[in-house]
Amino acid sequence: NSQRFELKNTLHNTLPSVKTPEERILFTGIYSAACMVEHSCNPNCSTTIREGLIYCIASRNITTLDRISISYLPNVYEKPRQQRQDYLELVKSFSCHCSRCMSYDECNPINCPDCAQGVMFQNGKTAEWECYLCGELHNSFEPKIRTQLKLLDEVSMRLDSIQ
Repeated sequence: NSQRFELKNTLHNTLPSVKTPEERILFTGIYSAACMVEHSCNPNCSTTIREGLIYCIASRNITTLDRISISYLPNVYEKPRQQRQDYLELVKSFSCHCSRCMSYDECNPINCPDCAQGVMFQNGKTAEWECYLCGELHNSFEPKIRTQLKLLDEVSMRLDSIQ
């Protein structure tokens, strides 16, 4: 019985849905071709549903070797990596390992403590913070940064829920 609930929950969370502006689901469908499109936090397509048909629309040039990708997140470019990861784990039941999640988190820059003029970004693979101006790497002040970023994410989520 719990396996049936888990499968139903996973299907419900991964199927494309048509929603009202208030995020109320009008209907959900199974699209045999569209379900093969993978998620990326830097997608090359977007989707729209019209009259029961789902359309993938290229947002940039796609070569024959590129994989077709869409974002399962709303406003994907406005969300820092940890917020995207938390959402996908909670709502879609998977961890994202796309190229954007594995590179520098451009949504969470901090000032460089060494040169004071540069900006640091965290690398998704190494978890180190690197300054783009002086090139210094940091990981020793990670707990302090994590606490600050968590607070920023909480504020951002609250603001999203208000809108």
